[in-house]
Order: sequence, then structure tokens, then C-alpha cells
Amino acid sequence: MKTKLRYLVIIPLGFLLIYFSSCTRDQLEAPAPFGPFGFAILVEMTANPNVLVGGNTRQKSIITTTVTAFDGEPLANRTIVFEVKDWHGRRTTDLGYLEGFTDIKTAITNGNGVISLLFYGPLSADLPSSADYYKHVYIWATLVHHGREVIKEVIPITLIQGG
Repeated sequence: MKTKLRYLVIIPLGFLLIYFSSCTRDQLEAPAPFGPFGFAILVEMTANPNVLVGGNTRQKSIITTTVTAFDGEPLANRTIVFEVKDWHGRRTTDLGYLEGFTDIKTAITNGNGVISLLFYGPLSADLPSSADYYKHVYIWATLVHHGREVIKEVIPITLIQGG
């Protein structure tokens, strides 16, 4: 009976301790001046649309990349290398390509810290004929700064066989 009573007291106290000691921060904090510089930069990507259907013409997706400081301040004049890769991580133009019919492109952020570029999806003939088939292609963005430090972001685009 004493053992049951101990468990009835210890278990609720343990839950209370966990509940009240959990993190309660609700805002970003400035990075420490002695920490790695790369953690103070955020790279976000979107693809619109993020599903393309292979047909008789190539569908387009607008790839938008935004680079900001930890506090949301846009970072202009940052160079980003974009790459089109398949599911194995190999660069490819078989599943689509970036502006200029290339699988790799370099661009610089504008005054708002934004880069927008076009991705052209595959034709129907470029994808297998199975009606329920779909693949993903991945757009990688690499921001290089201060020597070896890099920030990488990736966004998938789903490719569906069309009619």
C-alpha cells in the first residue's frame, strides 16, 4: 500500500515539474556575438505551383527565395546557387530545368532579399507512361558566405504524368 501511495505522489509531481520547467520563450533572440555567423541568416523557398503535369507544353513554377536576418530584415546582394536535382541527388535537366535551359544557376538577391526564377517542368514524353506515376524533382538553393559556411534549402516539386 505504501508503494502505491508513493507512486500516486511521485508521478503527478514529476508531471508538474516537467510542465513548469518547459520552455516559455515566444520571441527570437539575437545570436551570441561569439557564435557561428551562419545561424543568424534565414533562407526560405517557395514553389508556385509545386505540382506540375507533364503534357504537350512545359508547365512553369515560380521559385521564390527570400534571405533575411534573424530579425526579419531582408539581406540584399547575397549570391545563391540554384540546382535542379533528381531523387538521388544528381543534377539533371531530364525532369525540367531552370531559366536558360540549365540545371544550375546563380542569382543575387534584390533590395528586398528576394530572388524569383522560373523552373520549367518536363514534357509528357519525358515521364514514364504509367497513369498513376509521379516523381519529385528538387530545387536546391545554396547561400555561400564567409568562407566554408553555407546555408542550404531545398524544395520539392511533384511531377505527374499528363495526357
